[in-house]
Amino acid sequence: MKLAVADSISFGVGKDAFDALEFAVANGFEAIQYYLNDGLIVDQQKLFLLADKTHDAQIKIICHGPIPLNAVRPSQNLIDAVRILFPSQKDPAILLHHDPLCAVDIAIDAMRVWQAAGISIQLENFYPKVCDPEQAISSYISLLTKAKSAGIKVTPVLDIPRLFIRWIAEKYSSINLIKQIMEGLASVNQTIILHMIDCATPDQDRPSWRPIGQGAIPYKEIFEMIDNAGIEISTAVLEYEDRQSALDSISYFERLKKNSEHK
Repeated sequence: MKLAVADSISFGVGKDAFDALEFAVANGFEAIQYYLNDGLIVDQQKLFLLADKTHDAQIKIICHGPIPLNAVRPSQNLIDAVRILFPSQKDPAILLHHDPLCAVDIAIDAMRVWQAAGISIQLENFYPKVCDPEQAISSYISLLTKAKSAGIKVTPVLDIPRLFIRWIAEKYSSINLIKQIMEGLASVNQTIILHMIDCATPDQDRPSWRPIGQGAIPYKEIFEMIDNAGIEISTAVLEYEDRQSALDSISYFERLKKNSEHK
């Protein structure tokens, strides 16, 4: 499992991608997640430079797109931006939010647009307040299952904190929702990416953020569930805005790796 940091870590300097890369390199992160905002998408000179510097540092890139996976088609600028960031890698990919309000067949058609451009999808669970999380998870797993049957490459992305935010946690058992996802992911037998922060309260406001393992999210139980389901994690992305929480989280993953080696 690679440990990654999102460019939100450079929140204090406008989420500057180059500043985030410098932080990642200096602190031994193996991957970095760049958010493709409107300004970055159209600045090809900056994209080429960012690609060169990241690949020179031998750091894996994750591209977080600005649109969900639904009937809205990607612009050519967005497609070109992803291609620029993956000049020497075999599998360019873009991370998009699942849209639980979008029919599965329409989402499959959207995947085919990306597939035709030579770009695979990394699909993140997402729950707008108008949705039922249980139904949204069922839709998410159905989409992954249908994509696999259609020969479309999709990597699941599990945003763990999203299932523990207050509006969900007050109405549902968050850990049961995690179990529902685990059962579905095990059935499609795919390697996953994790999005992670920890927090002291389900409000998940910035002052409540804590290093992984020091907040209220039951990560020990969740990692045991992932392990028991036989699901492999390719990358865990820390989506913090403060650097100390990210740095203080590294030791958690060092312990996790050590425990795994002694099983």
